[in-house]
Amino acid sequence: MWFGGAKANKDDPCKWKVGENTVFVYVVAPKRKLLVSEANIDLNKFRKEKDPESDCAFYYYDEVDGTTISTRIRDGEEVLESIHRDPKLIERQKHCPPQIVRQ
Repeated sequence: MWFGGAKANKDDPCKWKVGENTVFVYVVAPKRKLLVSEANIDLNKFRKEKDPESDCAFYYYDEVDGTTISTRIRDGEEVLESIHRDPKLIERQKHCPPQIVRQ
């Protein structure tokens, strides 16, 4: 988890003005093997990309909602590695230059 209230970094182009002790990013990962097909997640709104450094890892992005799902192929099955939640697009647009928001 990342919390608000930290001292601003002058070199950071995104200035998150988040109140102290406010969670604004979190990552969750299953404790046991969870197949993507069993995770009950509608992947139709996500853009899928292959990890450029691994032949068996993938990322699913929902830029509007701020969700990234990491998966990996293990024993021929796509397994959920983690779900990363960032601020939603509308929040990122308030605080970051447009070229940073789209990345």
